[in-house]
Amino acid sequence: MAMIPSELINGVLVCACLFLVGFYVYVTRYFKYWKKQGVKHSKPSFPFGNFGKCIFLQQSIHEFIDDMYRDGKGEKMVGFYVLDRPYVLLRDPELLRSVFIRDFNIFSNKVLCNNKSDPFGTHMLFLETNPPWKHIRQKLSPMFTSGKLKKNFDLMMEIYKDLDFHLNSLGVNDENVRPIEVRELSAKLMTDVIGITAYNIRFDSLRDPDAPFRKIGKSLFRSQLIRYLQCSSIFFIPAFRAISNAKFFDAETEFFENMFSRIVDERIMSGNKKNDFVDLVINMIGSEEIGNTDEIKVGHRSWMSQLAGIFSAGFETSSTTTTFSLYQIAVNPEVQKRLRDELANSVEKTNGKLTYDVVTDAPYLNMIVREALRMFPILTWLDRVPDVDYTFPGTNVTIKKGTPVIFPLRSMQMDPKYYKDPEKFDPERFSDENKSEVIPFTYAPFGEGPRNCIGGRLGLLQVKLATAYLVMNYEITPCEKTPIPLKCDRINALNHPAGDICLNFRKVLTSM
Repeated sequence: MAMIPSELINGVLVCACLFLVGFYVYVTRYFKYWKKQGVKHSKPSFPFGNFGKCIFLQQSIHEFIDDMYRDGKGEKMVGFYVLDRPYVLLRDPELLRSVFIRDFNIFSNKVLCNNKSDPFGTHMLFLETNPPWKHIRQKLSPMFTSGKLKKNFDLMMEIYKDLDFHLNSLGVNDENVRPIEVRELSAKLMTDVIGITAYNIRFDSLRDPDAPFRKIGKSLFRSQLIRYLQCSSIFFIPAFRAISNAKFFDAETEFFENMFSRIVDERIMSGNKKNDFVDLVINMIGSEEIGNTDEIKVGHRSWMSQLAGIFSAGFETSSTTTTFSLYQIAVNPEVQKRLRDELANSVEKTNGKLTYDVVTDAPYLNMIVREALRMFPILTWLDRVPDVDYTFPGTNVTIKKGTPVIFPLRSMQMDPKYYKDPEKFDPERFSDENKSEVIPFTYAPFGEGPRNCIGGRLGLLQVKLATAYLVMNYEITPCEKTPIPLKCDRINALNHPAGDICLNFRKVLTSM
């Protein structure tokens, strides 16, 4: 066997060393960014910056942001690094107001925008770049007015007949107590509610265990390692998007494209007008195709993405918040009793009927849902990215174009500086007497500024209705399998409970 010349071995070793040195220098080239700015920061480590624990699943992104927030105590902002990229986390409500409202023209885009590996999902309103985002939002906004939601309320109530049927099939009645897994119950309920309100279609998740939209919804938000890496890339680490093939809808893309194209085609063929999201999209597609005076035009595929986005956001955020609300109601029986009494008094004026006005006007119901959103916001952080170099008002700190700015939403909503005993579920924080004490930008479960959640009103209505209906009709209590205290999932980019949430249900007699 021929011997390898020592000169060749030495040459290879030198090249390898030079490569490693060069790689180290390249990765760490920005690691003094925050020190030069005079901004308090956590010391980064090669090669992951401050993000190594998240990459190796030693902590969730939610926990990571909480840690950064606590490390910056007493500061208006704190810097950190995701790989080699500097990020800044704002802890000051006034600085957050500047970014999200006053200077929104500079901060109209997010880290998750412009995901080139996701040609379908990236055009969903939540992920879309500006200015197409603004054009789409203007067209969708009329579907979320209070008047429109009030018209849809009777459609929502139809689904609650299926809910009663489903619970009855599980053995829940006025004599028997049955443990129910409320995450799945809430997901099926909200899947059917968004189906009937957005598309005038019964998805039948509560009646059919093999309902296609429930199956695809479960897949979309599954807690799974590869899905966690994909969603983390979309929301937080753009450098990993190509590596993880990060798509918001992932394997569900084909289902959504085909399903919503078919729904649109069938509506066009039938000629039936139902004044829902499907009709709105049909009108937009027609307007774009014949040409109009708008500077921004959106293609057919993008409008299909909006229909898919309405489904994903419409069922998931509401079902998870409903789960959190029901959990707190179960473990706080005094809260449940007070809410049931409030609702019973309210429906005396409506012949025992739960109406839109009863649900939206019930003070204690509103307080409960808002407190659940304080403790368990579905998105625990928000972000914005400046289009130009930007100096934060009242400071000497200037960030470069493209530097992500983080709003630590959950961290602020759980900060004892703003909320006394933040771990305690206390709806009274949002009473008429106390809500004025809530400082703007310390509570923002639906976001802030022009790019806040377009479906916030719909989401609140869905959660309030589900909570009200279930409390009026069922006694909900903890069971042997109820997790106390409640823990959140570490391998999900959204704020989900860890594991199943089982609660006991028993039918109560009402006048409804």
